Amino acid sequence: MSRDGRKFFYFSTAFFADRKVKILKARYGSDGLILYIYLMCEIFREDGYFLRFDDDFNYILSSELNMNYEKIGQILNFLLERSLFDDTLFKSDKVLTSREIQMTFQEAVKGKAVKNPVAVCDRLWLLKKDETAAFIKVQSENEISGNPTSNSKNPTSNSEKTTIKQSKANIKQSKAKQSKDAGAAAADDGRIDKAFFDATGKHLNSADHRALRELTESGVSESLIEDVIQDIGRRGGKIHSFAYFIPAIRDAAQKNENTGLYPETASSEYTETVLDEEYLKMLDATPDEEYIYDD
Repeated sequence: MSRDGRKFFYFSTAFFADRKVKILKARYGSDGLILYIYLMCEIFREDGYFLRFDDDFNYILSSELNMNYEKIGQILNFLLERSLFDDTLFKSDKVLTSREIQMTFQEAVKGKAVKNPVAVCDRLWLLKKDETAAFIKVQSENEISGNPTSNSKNPTSNSEKTTIKQSKANIKQSKAKQSKDAGAAAADDGRIDKAFFDATGKHLNSADHRALRELTESGVSESLIEDVIQDIGRRGGKIHSFAYFIPAIRDAAQKNENTGLYPETASSEYTETVLDEEYLKMLDATPDEEYIYDD
């Protein structure tokens, strides 16, 4: 999650009553709704009020939602044509956003922004001046990134140079540590990736690795994750996303925590019950639906 990303966002109970949403569902079925909601989640999770849409993200969408590129393009064009996303910004900057999304973002950051104003890019901000709250600072991209367009007339002092030099050294060390941590994480994911490949015929993608890291950081053991994937995999069925395993993993972890049972000591009967419940839920999903799990 980025600096201004959100863990949650406001979702109107009138969502399905919106005429545009009704037409979206009528034309593209559940695929249209899933893609639209997925994109909104990514917008609020990442930068908070916009999402950059490139070819790489298109590949991720296709893999995550099990949709072909042609259908994704058709649905996206509909969302732009009906102003569910701003068509002008998408054409000029390959950015997905809308006035409604930015109003929701503005309200969501209100609590923290009163003390620490939130900066937004003037080129991407759609709200008018009288609609923009005082705690939202509309700035140029250079100002936000810390690169002013004009040079200062005052020469940099020695103390400032020292500070800059130290900051660069800290950034370099931080990047080295992140690289080392990423390498260790990738190595730790090896066993789980193998279990996932055995069950699905696919390797974990970048989104799967993020979900895996969130699970382990929340305290779920890697051995439990591996065991659940292997047990569900042995049952067969059409499994094409790591998301299918997450409900069973979380349920097993929660029940293990409540009962004091862990993978090494849990009875096979207990494990089978947990997995059977989640697997039956998965099979109830129609072929055109992605299994939606509770977060």
